[in-house]
Amino acid sequence: MKEAKPEWYARLKQGPFEGDVFGADRQREVEARAQAGQKRRTGKTRLNARAAALAAAAVLLIAVAVLATSGQPFDSDRHGSVGGGGEEEPIMTVGNFMDRLRIGMTQEEVRQAFGNDYEGMSVRRDFPQEHREDPNDISTWSAVDLWRYDFGVRDGYEVRQGEAVNDPEDGFDLDGIRNGEIEAQLIINWRDRKVERVIAKMHSGEGTIGTTRLGPVIEHDAPLAVGEPPGADPTASDSSSDSELPTPNEGIRAVGDSAAGKLQLRPDKSGDESVRMLGAPSCLGQETDVRFLGNYELVLHRLSGEETVVQSFEQLEMIWQGNETIEFRKLELPDIELFVFLPRYADCHALDFYVYGVDKATGEAANYTFRDGEKNHLAWTTSPEELPKAADGRLVVEGGRGAGQDGAVRYIFEPVPEKHQLRLADEERIP
Repeated sequence: MKEAKPEWYARLKQGPFEGDVFGADRQREVEARAQAGQKRRTGKTRLNARAAALAAAAVLLIAVAVLATSGQPFDSDRHGSVGGGGEEEPIMTVGNFMDRLRIGMTQEEVRQAFGNDYEGMSVRRDFPQEHREDPNDISTWSAVDLWRYDFGVRDGYEVRQGEAVNDPEDGFDLDGIRNGEIEAQLIINWRDRKVERVIAKMHSGEGTIGTTRLGPVIEHDAPLAVGEPPGADPTASDSSSDSELPTPNEGIRAVGDSAAGKLQLRPDKSGDESVRMLGAPSCLGQETDVRFLGNYELVLHRLSGEETVVQSFEQLEMIWQGNETIEFRKLELPDIELFVFLPRYADCHALDFYVYGVDKATGEAANYTFRDGEKNHLAWTTSPEELPKAADGRLVVEGGRGAGQDGAVRYIFEPVPEKHQLRLADEERIP
């Protein structure tokens, strides 16, 4: 049966649609002309092929550039999911973290920067009507909303779930970061669905953890800021303070006097050190304190002029009062000069510190690690109020106290010079 055609079909059959445009005769004619002119166009065809290849390469480069700047979430195809597998290569640094976050960002803006692969935590607390929140004690907050991102989780590793709603520091899987199972973790505290406070911790190599923070809380209902918001004009006092800051990547940041020479902590000249005012008061310091962030080398500058590198740091954060070079805390043991290095002078609960030893007989300088059973740690923590001291040829450290914690632990370390270690010999509970 012949199919019925719509009325517009007859109109289209007129003019150029009336007959076959490319029939069998037309096809044979084109093939004959192509064969006849093939030899004459061989050189030109080869040249056109090269030009086409170059053009294709240029188009490919342009496409890659467009994709690279198309607004994809930061490392959205590389960061590991919470409790899931991820890449083994470092995918987050302090630099790009600082570049992509700011106080007051919305949740949608954070999703655009870091993706949707986060662990959300939230708690609401009922307090008496006259209750006042302590901006530095999260356990006193009536509402806590947090997101935690886990970056670079190794395949098969189960991320530890912490209690970040009571203390953001407790929300990190410190063992996983220190052991390299996780490259970095990021905890964001929200208020009214805007970034209020941020803490990031990342693997810095050799079992060390680097920490950086944004936006310490000033008051419960006060606007938060670290420095001036983008586009704001600096005040005269800010300008004068900034002009007095140490020059990045130059000078000596910390020093210790030894019988064998001087210990000197210097910024890596090939690095990108950041030196700025802290910008807001918190338990980490005052707004006028100086924050250093970058790569550093600790060297022993001997009396002869010879230098030995004792330790290198990557993305170390330091917060100090004033702009002057600080001095390592020196402790005398029978056979060793011990130097205690505290990158920060204040903290909410505990301070990280490193220890270096100079052998009194040989003048050898070394980084002393902390041996706790089968584990070896490059750094330990101490109470901000009671700093490490020497007693009876041992190093005595009073541990820090967490929010709501009753008492603390006093750690007693014995030096093992041949292994450059401080071995945990005893622990005491203290009120």
